[in-house]
Amino acid sequence: MTQPEPPLPEPSQQLRLARQLCDQVRDRALLVPYQGRWTAPGPLDAALLTLAEDGDIGRLFVDQAGAVVLVDGAGRHTVNSSLAAFAACAHAYTEAMREVARRGFDDGDHDDELEQIERDLLRRLAGADSAALGGPDGFWAVAAEEIGLGTAPFPRASAPDPPRPAEPAPRSEDTAYAPRVLVALTEADRTRLFTPQQWKRLTALAPVTLVGAPGMIETAVELARRTAAARGNPAPQPTVLLTTDAAALTPGLWAKLPALRLVCLLAAPAPACAAPSGTGIRVLAPDADGDTVVDEIARGLAT
Repeated sequence: MTQPEPPLPEPSQQLRLARQLCDQVRDRALLVPYQGRWTAPGPLDAALLTLAEDGDIGRLFVDQAGAVVLVDGAGRHTVNSSLAAFAACAHAYTEAMREVARRGFDDGDHDDELEQIERDLLRRLAGADSAALGGPDGFWAVAAEEIGLGTAPFPRASAPDPPRPAEPAPRSEDTAYAPRVLVALTEADRTRLFTPQQWKRLTALAPVTLVGAPGMIETAVELARRTAAARGNPAPQPTVLLTTDAAALTPGLWAKLPALRLVCLLAAPAPACAAPSGTGIRVLAPDADGDTVVDEIARGLAT
């Protein structure tokens, strides 16, 4: 007589929490500053407890020790000491983001209020998990800083987002050359170069995309293109690039940046690969200050 197969084990509490988190992020009930594809984990193996991934570029997962870890082009980073701590930080971040939207502080005219919300969020993050901040370039520290600077992707006051009727795709001439800045600097270089006031001045000129690993510019541009395509949007096209890495300026990168008008190279030699027609290269002195850089970028945006 054939013996019945034993029932499958019940999902662990860890796995149930992971699935719940992924569902909430996909439904926009919970906001997390990571643009990967969130898929509820299926295997009952803690070693495979992946929360989100972005193809071959990055992955957010729970490791065998129970910590939430991000692996990307810049290396391996501990985000939180546990999945429960990650959930607590995500809830605190969501509440801060929605407070900004609800009170109308996302219009660029509420610097003091945004900085207070940033300070409050940092206190909540530290209280939820002592490992949450992980230095000035940690996952949650950067997310809180973006709120204080007014550059975070703030939601509308109502959430989750209601469905909207389809809009016609923007014409290429309306989007391809809209002013946009791509800053490819390490966090250490960015904070050394710009004071908070200078950074705010830069972000007020045009939307700014920050790539924390200058050698990963081409990968970051491709990631932005794929993310936009998944959302049915045109790919963002930077018109000005600021970087310290001349070696990253390759024919492949030029091909991915057809709207580029100006490259500002900070303390770096001119690239070996010539820029395409219509793209200027400005090599800035090693001792250039933030105001000088912002002035140069402003001129590039105006051309």
